[in-house]
Amino acid sequence: MLRGSGNSAAPYISSRPFNGYVGSSASFQLAGRWLVECSEGHEECRSLAGGFCPTRLVDLKRGLGLDFVKVVSSWSLRPTRETVYATLSYCWGGDQAIKTLRSTLQSHQAGIKISSLSQTLQDAIKVARSLRVEFLWIDSLCIVQDDPRDVTEEISRMSDYYENAFICISAASASSCNEGFLQPRSGNPYHHGPFELPYRGPDNSMGSIKLVTYADYSSALEPAKARAWIMQESLLAPRLLSYSYRNLAWSCRRVNCSDGGPYRPAHGWHDFKERENWRRSQREDAHSHESFSIKYWKELVQSYSRRGLTVPEDKFPALSAVAQKYAHTNSSLKYLAGLWHNTSHKCHPLFSQLFWTTPLYEFRFSHNLSFLGERYSRNLEAKSIHRSRGCLAPSWSWAAIDGPIIYEDWGDHMFEASNFKILDARVDAEIQQAPFGAVRSGWLTVKGGMREIVPSTEVAVLPSTEMVQPGVVYRPDSEEDNKDLYKIMNGRMQGWLLEVASGGGNAKSTTPHWNANMPKGLILVADRADYRRIGLFSLENERDSSFSNTDLSSYFGEPQTITIV
Repeated sequence: MLRGSGNSAAPYISSRPFNGYVGSSASFQLAGRWLVECSEGHEECRSLAGGFCPTRLVDLKRGLGLDFVKVVSSWSLRPTRETVYATLSYCWGGDQAIKTLRSTLQSHQAGIKISSLSQTLQDAIKVARSLRVEFLWIDSLCIVQDDPRDVTEEISRMSDYYENAFICISAASASSCNEGFLQPRSGNPYHHGPFELPYRGPDNSMGSIKLVTYADYSSALEPAKARAWIMQESLLAPRLLSYSYRNLAWSCRRVNCSDGGPYRPAHGWHDFKERENWRRSQREDAHSHESFSIKYWKELVQSYSRRGLTVPEDKFPALSAVAQKYAHTNSSLKYLAGLWHNTSHKCHPLFSQLFWTTPLYEFRFSHNLSFLGERYSRNLEAKSIHRSRGCLAPSWSWAAIDGPIIYEDWGDHMFEASNFKILDARVDAEIQQAPFGAVRSGWLTVKGGMREIVPSTEVAVLPSTEMVQPGVVYRPDSEEDNKDLYKIMNGRMQGWLLEVASGGGNAKSTTPHWNANMPKGLILVADRADYRRIGLFSLENERDSSFSNTDLSSYFGEPQTITIV
């Protein structure tokens, strides 16, 4: 149910029709009102600006002329409390014709003709000027793209750049920098309607309302939600002005709202769930609850792993700003290639983070996904999960996989196996000055019970690609690991089970065919003198009644000390 502007039903009906004219003067004025209300009226948002400057900024001041901007160094600005800047969050969608290089830095500092820039950058300049923000940080112009040292240093500072920005402009609807984001939105956002009906308000005034049902839509389908780099930009921004597929939306520490659309009191006007969860994780009361911090990190990683990267080597750098902020607010935790470790706790949070897995079956057996519709089934059928060939990551890190990962959730009912201990954990960064960036190597030294996998022809392959022997379920991490598991079962390769966790009496598994109350852990194969992970396993007593609890005490043998790379 919607109401239009200037309608006597306005005081009683909160929802309004979508305004698809995001580049109109009315939309610019609305964005300006949101910004003023936030910066001047929200107590929790008043301290979100001023005094900090990135290394370089794009100067938008009209003194340069309406047709030009230029790149300036922060040392030349002498920033004060009143110096504020905006950031642009957008998809490159390929290379850009105009970007700052060693050979163009000097000319860009003299001036850049706006019309020579890609459409998304032109639109961002227009929005920033309408908001009366004089400086804009754009990565392609403010980072010297062919200077590895400058790139590394600037990426390591992105946490500060986005967190201290006055506002972040998100080109959420544009899949490339050439598309722009201020064009009128096309398509009918409603599945049925609108049907206009007369409406009598509580004060007996007459107006009208419109009845609609909304077309299927999720902001998760927007290009911005598909790109890995953009996630940390939207999470860290104190204020986010999002130009989505449908309309204009706003998010700050107090308010989520949009220019039309369904009103949901619990969530505001727009889908900002990730931002809400991020803010919750950064509150002081959350810092004291390590289990909550780890739980949220797992959710964040699951979302991040579903996003794409043009350059696979960027997997850690594209998450580095969020990881850096997380480390700052969770000082007891040590960052290890996308996971967190705390050696001071008796129960290490790292052990539960080892239980990531992949939805391999969703991609290999798409004929079982007819309920998602033909389009989804067709797309999924062509995909599979592989070990990463671009991002160097330890086999025990989720980052070693190219594709979505999921975490098993057993609540508080899973415990480290009595014989399992993490003795040492270390990751060497590719660049020492960027500890949250790309890694060179990493390993876990652990002590635990192990059992060699016995080759067997008595193996069933479930539709989920899990392999089942009597009493054991195997879940490979990737297509390559699946092939290794077949070799193990055929006796052409050695494999081992490392017991990591045991379940409590009330544990419940979210993965089909897994018994959460039984021991489970990592499937390992030899890697020279060490071991590497190829999947997860779970013992099952429901499939084989002869596999009793008595057998478990001796199933894994005496604990061994090993290194997993």
